Amino acid sequence: MSRFTQGLTLIEVMIALGMLALISAAALTAYLSSAQGNQAAALSTRATQLIAAVAGQVNQHALTLAVGASEVRYYSPASFTTPLSAPTSGSNCALAVDSLNYCVVISNTMQFNPTQGGVNVLSTPAELYTIRACWRKRGALTCAEADTIY
Repeated sequence: MSRFTQGLTLIEVMIALGMLALISAAALTAYLSSAQGNQAAALSTRATQLIAAVAGQVNQHALTLAVGASEVRYYSPASFTTPLSAPTSGSNCALAVDSLNYCVVISNTMQFNPTQGGVNVLSTPAELYTIRACWRKRGALTCAEADTIY
């Protein structure tokens, strides 16, 4: 009988199983890292979409604040059209460590009117709104921010 018809030795099988375990561990690590990256990107994308939705409300005059005023709103990840509760004044997000919701701080930062040759360019001064959307990522508060002019 030749060596090839007798089968594999125990050492050969153990080496093959060790190599399979090593390759499987590397593939699993890559998969988990990719899944975490995708989740972080999804949270950031939702925050950007939420900022755009709120900026649209500001630009359509559906949301107005006095100069220097701020308000906080909370949204679920499933719906950016209706806040979870009535807006509150202030500029701090209070999301629980295990919260999946988004906190949005809308601030009317300032009023301005550019001039050209000493004459105001706009008939009505513009207002600068800053919109900051925050969410919990691995327990830490993470935020994205944008400005819009009204």
